[in-house]
Amino acid sequence: MPPLDPRSREVLDQGLLEKARATDPRLAAGARSRLLELLALEAPLSLRAAAAQTLLDVDPQAVATIGRRVAQAPTRLRLRWLEGIAESRHPRGCELFRAYLSDRSAELRALCALGLGRCGAGASAAALAERLGMEDSARVLRQLAIALGAIANPALAPQIRPLLRSEATAVRFAAAAALGRMRDAESLRLLTELLLQGDSEHSYAAAETLGELRMTDAIAPLADALASNPNPAVRRRAAYALGRIGGPDITEPLAQALADSNPAVRSRAAYSLGSAGAAAAATALRHALNDPVVTVRHRAADALARLDAPGTAGLLAALLDDSDPEIRQRAAWGLGRRGDRRALDPLREMLATAEERARIWAVEGLRGLGALAELRTALADRAAAVRRHALEALGREGLTRAELFEALNDADSGVVEAACGLLFARSRI
Repeated sequence: MPPLDPRSREVLDQGLLEKARATDPRLAAGARSRLLELLALEAPLSLRAAAAQTLLDVDPQAVATIGRRVAQAPTRLRLRWLEGIAESRHPRGCELFRAYLSDRSAELRALCALGLGRCGAGASAAALAERLGMEDSARVLRQLAIALGAIANPALAPQIRPLLRSEATAVRFAAAAALGRMRDAESLRLLTELLLQGDSEHSYAAAETLGELRMTDAIAPLADALASNPNPAVRRRAAYALGRIGGPDITEPLAQALADSNPAVRSRAAYSLGSAGAAAAATALRHALNDPVVTVRHRAADALARLDAPGTAGLLAALLDDSDPEIRQRAAWGLGRRGDRRALDPLREMLATAEERARIWAVEGLRGLGALAELRTALADRAAAVRRHALEALGREGLTRAELFEALNDADSGVVEAACGLLFARSRI
């Protein structure tokens, strides 16, 4: 995507979207034509979504007009039109998504499934479930499962369960997440059976998929696999899955896994403890900081930085003097996100380091401290990812309109996209 095409720039400079919302509900023909044109441009997605939102809000004929344009367009342009409408999450878009759910293009079918899930229409459930039974594209199956999960009708669970055995990891994960939202106990039983089969491939797949259910009833079988499965890959995935579920009940099995003979298992167990939210997890992680393997120590510092439990701030403050610079950086980030002013000077130093990743951590930590001056400095960082994080950290309240428009001229499309999103979030206040 180019940074910003001239037509998009014209819409922004003229404030056309804001004017359209502030005037008569029926858009003037010229404004409607300009916004329709914008939907078909290779413009930032947030800009296309704002155009779609405006058209669908204020123009009663928008669905019919867009439908005619989409019907006449090649697949590439259809995708662009419908992508903006899906991003807008407008309920009036559901009619268009249902119409193209059986299109020959798998990419377009996946986008329509995404759109139907986002517009939250329970009436679309039948069309999504019907498509599920005839679909063969993993990409589309994943989006169908996500959409059905968003609708969260337990009656649809039997049609989603077969996807738990898909060879495609993304499809299994999406199906498990959808079934978890439905609190489907039968899915838990099926995956637990697979986990205990003893076959490494099935046990591995079941372990990683159980985590996506996000059901606390899955903790016990995963803890058993973590403690006793002979395959370290399965144990590592069990530790990962426990972290996905989170909560204090995962603390004990993960703390015990910090003594596992395999460093990859210890590393994953340490990282997952960051989701425990229990003081006992902080105690276990303090010991893991002395592990002989450096990756385990780094994951333990990561987890402490993310752990929301009493006593962690003191541990992190002590790590600001650690001999390992990565541990010091993680500690500063963790203190910053808690709003602890002890992190301010270390975060300022991180912002001047050569490592891009460390500067991103610094921005996120400074965000927690509300350090606007330092965040404004990061808007001029040499790395686009740092500039984008700084934009998002300052947000719609901390940025002036002039700063937002300056970001629209950035050479990086990701920065331009972030600026557009913030600009329209501000215009909707």
